[in-house]
Amino acid sequence: MGDKLHLGALDIETNKYTLPSEATKGREYKCIDCDNRVIFKKGEIKRPHFAHYSQTNVCSYYDHPIEAQIHKDAKLLMQKMLNEKRLFYFKRDCLDCKNDYAFQDTASFDYKEGDEAILEYRDPNNKWIADVAVINNKQVRCIIEIKNTHKTVTPRPEPWFEIDAKNFINTINKLTEEILQDPEKYSFRNEKDYVFEISCLRNELHPRCYGSFCYREKWVRRIPGYDKNQSDNSCILCKIEEYDPITDGCTGKFQKGEIRVCFDCIRKEFYEKKLRELYSGEIKKTITDYYKKKINSIPILLRKVGMESKWHQEIPCVMCTLNRYSPQYENKNYYAICKICYSLDEENNKKLLETKVITKNEYLMSD
Repeated sequence: MGDKLHLGALDIETNKYTLPSEATKGREYKCIDCDNRVIFKKGEIKRPHFAHYSQTNVCSYYDHPIEAQIHKDAKLLMQKMLNEKRLFYFKRDCLDCKNDYAFQDTASFDYKEGDEAILEYRDPNNKWIADVAVINNKQVRCIIEIKNTHKTVTPRPEPWFEIDAKNFINTINKLTEEILQDPEKYSFRNEKDYVFEISCLRNELHPRCYGSFCYREKWVRRIPGYDKNQSDNSCILCKIEEYDPITDGCTGKFQKGEIRVCFDCIRKEFYEKKLRELYSGEIKKTITDYYKKKINSIPILLRKVGMESKWHQEIPCVMCTLNRYSPQYENKNYYAICKICYSLDEENNKKLLETKVITKNEYLMSD
């Protein structure tokens, strides 16, 4: 049973999702899928798990769960933990140094009074449906997408994260089981400030160890350093004056060892990339500034390739260069730019789509 997924159940009295590692004998539980009562099993050899009472039960939720059942269980588990205000660090390793120096053991987002986790939250404009969304006063504060077979291809408002369903369920079960086995040693995991580390699957943002940049990049020395002796130490991005500056971890890569940037701004750098734009000296890599010089347009696709061919388009996305993507649809045409890249600079990209239509051959000849 070591490799088997151990899915949760609903407490019959409270109707709350319960992990097998959190369940207790004497309470009654029911299957999330078929609604029938289940038995909680726990022994010295086998890991805690739920099972149907009758062997004739046709429900496969606990024996051989299908993809949809695993996806459903992971969503319920995430909703439960978010509503309990448990902290998450959605780990994104730097593409350059493969580390995550600025974000280790730090929650990826903070809770506010009134936050509520909602399943299958639909965008008011019907552009997307989120697996789990943290909502406050009708505003989206954070989105968690649960991947089981296919990654999310349509854009979401930032911040949003994507995690693997099976990995998430197994990780949380393992951590909670260790608490049961040695309560004294692992009691800290029950504390509200304990941060659960879960790998984030998003890579289209080109994550770095400090959000938009790696500490090894030479241009980082241009970012103003934090100096207690100077009169103005406000954050160069949000302008707040009281904050803990970001440190380089004794690597000697930052001016004065610390830069004038607060942690909230560094956390947003994953998708805002303001520091890179201000100090790197690079050309801003939007379609308008980067590709317009070359082809004056975004090439049109002859047809959209869908799930049947694993979204492998005839022309890669002109911004992120990925071959597998869901293309943007405008003006009754599909274009060689993925929906995520298109949304990063929607106003300018839409204007560019209104220029002359360019074919695949014209695009290839422009190299």
